[in-house]
Amino acid sequence: TKGLDRTGLAILRELSFWREQEARKLNRPRGHVLKDSVLIAISKQQPDSVDQLQGIPSLSSRAIDRWGVTLINGVQAGLSCPEENRPATDDSGRLNKKSMLLLERLIEFIQLKSKVQGIDPTLIGNTTELKQLVRILNNSCETKMVRQMEGWRKTFLNDFYKYAV
Repeated sequence: TKGLDRTGLAILRELSFWREQEARKLNRPRGHVLKDSVLIAISKQQPDSVDQLQGIPSLSSRAIDRWGVTLINGVQAGLSCPEENRPATDDSGRLNKKSMLLLERLIEFIQLKSKVQGIDPTLIGNTTELKQLVRILNNSCETKMVRQMEGWRKTFLNDFYKYAV
């Protein structure tokens, strides 16, 4: 992600989310849909038409035919994300104070409920995933879905979603 500004990071976030969903749908690893380097190149070049995708290294004509419109839509979604909701370029792994408090409440909730239900709290998610969930919950621009927002994990966290956010 070096060399990407906040707009490029917003585009990359949109494209990465799409790729994750596509990989799950196809039951394939993410890299079998499109490689990281392709998503980064698209995020840097910010094409505004399917024709402009032709110049992206390692992006095959087949991939452009299959996903070109979707990729351009991802670029547009990243570009239209309000400035205040774009990822930070410096220290983007760090959470702000509000998000840290929400993360602490989330971890406490998971630990307590896991103990009551007799399950390992790490099954709900690792720290990186929980940070991403907090970013999504605190960010009106984020439309991503993480595994904690679907299936049994969503059911597990439903009370947290209702009362903590």
